[in-house]
Amino acid sequence: MIHKDGLRFIIPSILITIWLSYWHIPATILTGAITIWIIYFFRNPKHYIANLKNSVVAAADGKIVSISTAVLPEEIRFTKKKVTKISTFLNLFDAHVTAIPVSGKVIDIKYHPGQFLNASFDKASELNERNSVVIEYEDGKKLAVVQIAGLIARRIRCDIKVGDEVTQGQIFGLIRFGSRVDIYFDKEIKPLVTVGQKVRFSESILSYQE
Repeated sequence: MIHKDGLRFIIPSILITIWLSYWHIPATILTGAITIWIIYFFRNPKHYIANLKNSVVAAADGKIVSISTAVLPEEIRFTKKKVTKISTFLNLFDAHVTAIPVSGKVIDIKYHPGQFLNASFDKASELNERNSVVIEYEDGKKLAVVQIAGLIARRIRCDIKVGDEVTQGQIFGLIRFGSRVDIYFDKEIKPLVTVGQKVRFSESILSYQE
């Protein structure tokens, strides 16, 4: 499956490739390769959903680059206490759709303009352009998932709004090209992943509470 946001890139690329095929074969090969990569980038792969109560699942495909204790971004500081932050870096070959980590209700969404540093750097969490979604789930707990633009990624798409009921594993947006996704949750809930580990959205369990 292809995310609908990719059609604006895929269709022109296909048309350009077809047009070039009548005039210049080497250019056709180049644009054809680029078209294949664009289609691959905007894929929305079928993943299983863990659907495990009291679990937090990965919101994106990629590599865990940081697990730390942190304060929430200023614009969504629903608690002054420190929380656990798990950061996933998405390279140019990862699927870039983003998914809901827990079932619940969206209680806040905040967009924050910023820079476009390499998303693998930890300071990207604070300095880069980002979109933060706060979800209230079991027993009034709150969790934040933050879509962060990167060095190449300059567009963040979020298809949900405040008040929406969302389910674990639901696709809610996309970040175009290399990027990062941070998840913030209660530090009493212990992470089950390690730095360097590859995860898949909706399938990989980041944490679980008995």
